[in-house]
Order: sequence, then C-alpha cells, then structure tokens
Amino acid sequence: MIKKVSDSLMRRKLMHQELNKKSTVFFDLPKGLLALTVIMISAQVLLSNIFGVKGAELVKLDEEQNSLMHEKTVLENQISELSALSRIEKECQENLSMKKIDKNVVYISDQAVASLK
Repeated sequence: MIKKVSDSLMRRKLMHQELNKKSTVFFDLPKGLLALTVIMISAQVLLSNIFGVKGAELVKLDEEQNSLMHEKTVLENQISELSALSRIEKECQENLSMKKIDKNVVYISDQAVASLK
C-alpha cells in the first residue's frame, strides 16, 4: 500500500513537472524586456543617424542645385547679350573698322558694268 501511494505521488509529481515544462517560457521576462528595449533603442539610434545623414545630403544637393541654376541664368544672360545684333554691329564698327551699309542696294546688269569699262 505504501508502494502504491508512493507510486501515485511520483506520478503526480512527474505530471506536475511535465505541465510546468510545457508552460515555462524560453526566457526570463525581465531579461527579455531588457533585450527588447536594447534592440529598440539601437534601431532608433541607427535609423535617426541614417535619416540625419540623408537629410544633410539633401540640403547640400539643394544648395548645389540652386547655385547651378543661378550660374545657368547668368550664362544665358551673357549669351543673349553677346549675340545681340546691335552689339555685333557695334563691335564690327569699332574693332574691325567696318561700316554700316545702305539698305538701298542697286543691282546693275552685266551690260552696264561692261559699258563702264
């Protein structure tokens, strides 16, 4: 009888241990929360660093774009000034000693030229 009681107690103890094994968590709750907190903080630091660097690059690229657009506008203005017909005529008269011609051009025939000789 004592053996039966001891066997039944052993069975109950084993069943209780098996139930405890099934219901146990693979990690300790405070350690798990600490690990999760460390992971979340490191992810936040990493992402904020990446976004900060990309933001600085975007600001730099925007400034460079504005500078290039201003330079483009200045060059376009210089091209339009240098290609203006009035400026070209002025340069030709001053530097190359060219003169402005009359708009009234008279065409003569070959016979008239031959008679002049």
